[in-house]
Amino acid sequence: MRQGSLLKISTCVLACLVAIAQTTTANAFSPAGTSSRQVAFFGLFEDKSSPWAENLVQSARVSSTGRVVPTGKVKAKSDITQVSMQITFNGLNPFPPLGYFPSFKTRDFNLSQYFRLDANLFEYSGDYNVAVKVATKGKPELTTVGSFKVTKSFVLSDSGANFIKRHEIDLRIDYHVPYNDNKGYCTIGIGHLLHRSPCNGNDPSEKPYKGRRLSEPEVLALLRTDVAAAEKDVQQQITVSIKQNQFDALVDFRFNVGHGDPNNPKGRPGFTYSTLKTLVNTRRFSEVPAEFMKWTASGAPGERVRRQDEGKLFSSGTY
Repeated sequence: MRQGSLLKISTCVLACLVAIAQTTTANAFSPAGTSSRQVAFFGLFEDKSSPWAENLVQSARVSSTGRVVPTGKVKAKSDITQVSMQITFNGLNPFPPLGYFPSFKTRDFNLSQYFRLDANLFEYSGDYNVAVKVATKGKPELTTVGSFKVTKSFVLSDSGANFIKRHEIDLRIDYHVPYNDNKGYCTIGIGHLLHRSPCNGNDPSEKPYKGRRLSEPEVLALLRTDVAAAEKDVQQQITVSIKQNQFDALVDFRFNVGHGDPNNPKGRPGFTYSTLKTLVNTRRFSEVPAEFMKWTASGAPGERVRRQDEGKLFSSGTY
């Protein structure tokens, strides 16, 4: 039986230091529930001068249950009576304080044994700060402060893909076989263009699909191929912390309006030269839904509804 008692301050009495990154490193893992991202852990404490701290949270591992487990030990010169950890994000929104009270005499404390946190709780990219406090018997409380950065690079979620699907095509159409879109172009799946003329069964682009129906996974795979450029634009051009639903809304918008014309940024701004992108990057999130509604001039069927739905998705996560 484990000795000591955990103070349950929230439903998740766990803690760690984690940086979420797109780039694979030697310390990268993919815990359960984050299959679209990679999780990397780095040496996070800059303050190495504390005499009682030894390799404090210099690395971490992911357990088979998807928990992030910090490694490192606290060494004290007298018996430890309490170890606590407090994490804050950009100086705001503190995580619940987490504490452990040994019921036995010890001067060593292994963080991986008592502090763990679900990686999904790190919702935003940005700067996180952590304070670890150690109280020892008969001695004042000792504190060390460190910081770490979380960088999350999203990809379009399955819900986001279905959002695009709902707005791109008339679901009454049999899109599992080639069909003519509203411009008369031969298309298959969720707006995947085959050629810029009506379907005739003889064009080389139609031959891979002749005599068979696409499965739904094949339809979504084609969509993910088509949406890759939109994902890349949002990943590279949005420079502030956003959530998955906001990313999905921006990808749908970019997919629909295009990249933008560098030779005519005012006449054809697309996503790249849009005021909407500027609002997001200056964190004026409350103004974004109204800005979506300014992109209804083409008069395409369902365009106004699509802009309204993008605004709802961005602001409230309603898919």
